[in-house]
Amino acid sequence: LSMIGSDVHIKCSASGIPQPTTTWRVNGGPLQESPARNRRVIGDTIVIHNAQVSDSAVYQCEASNRHGTILSNANIMIMNLQPMILTSEGEEYSVVERKGVTMHCKVFSSPPSTITWSKDDSPESVHGPRFTVHENGSLKIYNVERGDTGQYTCLAKNTEGSSAINAMLYVKDPTRIVVAPEDQRILIGTTAQLSCLAEYDKSFSNDFELLWEKDDMEIALK
Repeated sequence: LSMIGSDVHIKCSASGIPQPTTTWRVNGGPLQESPARNRRVIGDTIVIHNAQVSDSAVYQCEASNRHGTILSNANIMIMNLQPMILTSEGEEYSVVERKGVTMHCKVFSSPPSTITWSKDDSPESVHGPRFTVHENGSLKIYNVERGDTGQYTCLAKNTEGSSAINAMLYVKDPTRIVVAPEDQRILIGTTAQLSCLAEYDKSFSNDFELLWEKDDMEIALK
């Protein structure tokens, strides 16, 4: 897919013994029977200058020597297309505070789209050293903070129009030990009691597990 007004290069390289000869076809017929003022053959490449919708076609490269012939097809589409966002609407992302998260926004368009992200219906795009919008449209947030929780909007725009999707980000509290075991000295034969108290996000209730180790080996608790 190429945009209207662009230069399109269609290359066909063939090798063999003896060296094959190459000929071009368009929509199944000889290239010379479908002349175009903006099209030239330069070496092994067809160059279409300032491509228009009418240049859309199936171009075939035919390579032949005394041992046989092979064909290779290229389906060339010349058109302008408003952005289509391929990522689903309403995706939900969860991340632990101070970690990083990537939210996706895959876009198909011609010409290529400018992609911006905003938060909670703000007219301003998210910005700052913690935010990066990658070429594939995804938004990376580094060192996530509690205030980053909210609804994010990916907006894709080109000359043909715009499209947008929303995504939710939930920031979770990190798990931390608030009461740690303390060093103890006890008499042989007496009982030692070690305490460990942890705090964690309630959404992790089904996955939370407290483990004890001795000399880097897990202790099986009854």
